[in-house]
Amino acid sequence: ASAEADITFEDTMFEIGAGYAFAESTKMRWEVIGGARYTRQELEVDATLNPPVPGPSIAVDKNNDEDWWHGFAGVRLFYSLTDKWTFAGRSDYGYGDSDNTAVNATFFFDYRFNDWGSVLAGFRYLDYDYDNGRSGSNHYAYDAVQQGPLLGLTVHW
Repeated sequence: ASAEADITFEDTMFEIGAGYAFAESTKMRWEVIGGARYTRQELEVDATLNPPVPGPSIAVDKNNDEDWWHGFAGVRLFYSLTDKWTFAGRSDYGYGDSDNTAVNATFFFDYRFNDWGSVLAGFRYLDYDYDNGRSGSNHYAYDAVQQGPLLGLTVHW
């Protein structure tokens, strides 16, 4: 027997939110944040199973697109290391219902190279637990940790 599979998975996410500084000094600012996070996942599976005896192959072609929103709340910290370097950290908890939660933690170092821009490097940890609540072939669940390095460019105006 042999099997071949071609799996494509796309994960798109964006969020909108606001923050309010509740503690500030010349070097440090703490903010409470809140907003909404949108996630869309597209999964495509094309597989073929060849039985160990002569006979027809079994083909599987499954496509599934899911999207969801959840609100989040958390805190953010900015700490000025120098005139050009800032450390930033963020942690939030997202909730849609008991089967739609996320824990997010991010930290990065930001280097302001001129008035209009800065570059950042850091790390992000995002733990998702999602279940669409449906049954049968319409059931979709995603329980995974997405983590890794962050690199970015910030434009200030």
